[in-house]
Amino acid sequence: YMKPLLERIPQNPLNSEAIATGYLVVKYIGLDLIGKMAEEKQLNVQEAIAILSCYLETHP
Repeated sequence: YMKPLLERIPQNPLNSEAIATGYLVVKYIGLDLIGKMAEEKQLNVQEAIAILSCYLETHP
């Protein structure tokens, strides 16, 4: 359920720092959904943000 949300995030190569820090993921998906994903995958929120940010960066 996260993939469609990630695909809605505007892609801009100048946003690489925003992607790397997780800012865009949190801004567009929100901590509630990220927390739900983290719980389902038995991750902490920071790990979930890192995974989502890596996905976003590698799937422009």
